[in-house]
Amino acid sequence: MPYCCRTNAAGACITMVLWIAYDAVIPALPSIATEFGASSSITNLVLFPFLLAMALGQLVSGTLSDRFGRKPAFVASYVLYAVGSLACALAPTVEVFVCARVLQGLGAGGASSVGMAVVKDAFAAERRGAVLGIMQVLFVIGPVVAPLLGAGIIGLFGWRAS
Repeated sequence: MPYCCRTNAAGACITMVLWIAYDAVIPALPSIATEFGASSSITNLVLFPFLLAMALGQLVSGTLSDRFGRKPAFVASYVLYAVGSLACALAPTVEVFVCARVLQGLGAGGASSVGMAVVKDAFAAERRGAVLGIMQVLFVIGPVVAPLLGAGIIGLFGWRAS
């Protein structure tokens, strides 16, 4: 597969990961509240800190990718996202779960920031607009598909899999 096609596919996946990470957990909120014995207002904290951390992750990883290169920043972002996801799946309390969502948000934001930079680096100006347009369409579709995907995952494997 040519480099530009791999970059395009990677950019699309990065864009979808953001909203899948954020919205796939929404159908699980009642189950999370029940399992942890927490109120719905506490379980709603699963969403807001993720968004704040995602914004911070974009700021930090963008700067780091400019300084140390795209690949190390991208890999570090996805490792952080994976560690946060594993911590979410194994969280013994709602507080640990919320902290793990912060790690997920940092990683997802970092991957998004670096992913956009990679697209800008990999494509000529006349092709870049089309690729970024595809990524933006997926960015809009992600919040629609993610809760459905999350509900399917929860139905098959339980809320911790989401």
